[in-house]
Amino acid sequence: MPGVLFFSTFMSMLYYLGIMQRIVIFIGRCLSYTLGSTAAESMNAAGNMFVSMTESNLMISPFIPTMTAAELHSIMVAGFGSIAGSVLGPYIRFGIPADHLLSATVMSAPATLAVTRICYPEVEVPKVTIEDIENMERIREGSIIDAAIQGAMLSFKIISCILVNLIAFLSVLRFINATLTWFGDRVGLEDVSFEMLCSYFLYPVAVFMGTEWSDCRRMAELVGIKTFTNEFIAYEKLAELIKNRQAYEKYLRENGPGSIHFVGEDIILGDFTNSSRLIAGIISQRSEVIATYALCGFSNIGSMGIVLGSLSAMAPNRQTILSKLVFRAMVAGNVACFVTACIAGLFFHNFEKDET
Repeated sequence: MPGVLFFSTFMSMLYYLGIMQRIVIFIGRCLSYTLGSTAAESMNAAGNMFVSMTESNLMISPFIPTMTAAELHSIMVAGFGSIAGSVLGPYIRFGIPADHLLSATVMSAPATLAVTRICYPEVEVPKVTIEDIENMERIREGSIIDAAIQGAMLSFKIISCILVNLIAFLSVLRFINATLTWFGDRVGLEDVSFEMLCSYFLYPVAVFMGTEWSDCRRMAELVGIKTFTNEFIAYEKLAELIKNRQAYEKYLRENGPGSIHFVGEDIILGDFTNSSRLIAGIISQRSEVIATYALCGFSNIGSMGIVLGSLSAMAPNRQTILSKLVFRAMVAGNVACFVTACIAGLFFHNFEKDET
């Protein structure tokens, strides 16, 4: 988790210097002007490009008790439909393309605002203006060193949350798979798992995003893992597929296709006496790019508790409406991720293929 620690410390230092506030306010103004969104939701969407859903909510916490229901829905969708800058490091170290991760983070802000307006239109009169947010009193640390220390201490909470959730969801997923496999064996079905079920239930979603036909089941599987467990595990599985494709293409260039065998979805490189096995096979580079955008968000079941707990603490008087909105906001956050994936698929061009 060194990447999380570095990004958290660096962001804290930028906020102390006032650099991040200027960037967030500028982006928030642009979003508010171009999309017609309110000041509070625009600022929150801009903040979610750099920090987590709980930290971005803290930026506008004095105004949350007086926000309209549509604005509350919007800030939850913005949190679900984006990822924090502090977790970019681990994903990049997995092998996920950094350029597409950064693009997905930037594209998520307007996408979440557009989707939330469709899912929950504004029917009230907002009270918060952009000037209210700019004039909000900010609590600053004593020095830049103190800011760095506070950022490092905050990263400890983030790292602990990642590790605990990772262990919890991996163990629950393993238990579910073991149970499904046991029941499958009783009725004569082999290799029944949660991922396999998701690959069928969410197959239409993969098709609508423009995924290549041969990769739709694996894409649906990744989306299911991201939605029902978390995006960390989904990106880890995507990284394995990316490494498989790179190993497959390297072997193909050096040895040709004659000694490549397929066993189910697995690929065996070499003969059966001296070979390496690529578990779960490969997906195309286009599908990898679409998956990078589709998974780039905190929209999963576990995050519902996080966002509901943080917002309820900031505005206890709005807990009832927040509880009613949180599930539909999570679904809308997923839709926002799928929208960015569709756009990425439209503009994707494989330059490496053209060169060959």
